[in-house]
Amino acid sequence: MKTKLLYPLLDNTMNEYQRLTQFCTGTHQWIIRAREQKEGRGREDRFWYSPEGGLWMTFDIYYDDFIPTFPLFIAYCLHSLLLELFPLENLSIKWPNDIMWKDKKLGGILCEHNESEKKYIIGLGLNTNVSQDAIDGKLDIVTLSSLIGFPVSNEYLSDLIIANIYKKKDLLKNPKFYLNYINLWLYGLNQLAQVQLDNKIVTGINIGVAEDGTLLLKDREGDIHKINYGSLNYIPDL
Repeated sequence: MKTKLLYPLLDNTMNEYQRLTQFCTGTHQWIIRAREQKEGRGREDRFWYSPEGGLWMTFDIYYDDFIPTFPLFIAYCLHSLLLELFPLENLSIKWPNDIMWKDKKLGGILCEHNESEKKYIIGLGLNTNVSQDAIDGKLDIVTLSSLIGFPVSNEYLSDLIIANIYKKKDLLKNPKFYLNYINLWLYGLNQLAQVQLDNKIVTGINIGVAEDGTLLLKDREGDIHKINYGSLNYIPDL
């Protein structure tokens, strides 16, 4: 059984999911949305700007196996659905969890794995109908409605996203398929990038995503570094 909840305001939907499942044990499933989040959370606990109008949601999927490339699978499902629904050019996937339009962020994905309960918890943020006033001064953000020229139904779109993930879930047994797709639409491919890894910085050309989902950076000596975490930034051409 799945329960859908919509809140006018939350700290964030991931936190609300944890609060609910703490008191409602078992295999009950939740789809939690908020019209606005005050403490939206991205990867590595970064703040995610979540004003009214956007699609802010958390939901869960039961799956027996741990799949290291699961966040990239969700990115593939979201990106491919958006291209199917809307005439969006220049839409790409930034490793490991962002949907980009040109150099601006359209959406982000946060995945957590609960090994004991054999499930994934997926947080998703999409700048669907956020007003222009709300993003003025935020040059790294773009909204879906501004790209397509009309607002979308967050409720209907959230249903389509979840249905598309379930429809394609069998692809988790063949990650090569969606990883090939990721490389086809990879943001920053063949560009110079830097990633902060604890106390060191790795600089190199982005040459794509490996079969295990790590990002490959080739440095000036020709050595290839496999990146599986860290803060990734691209260096503009001089």
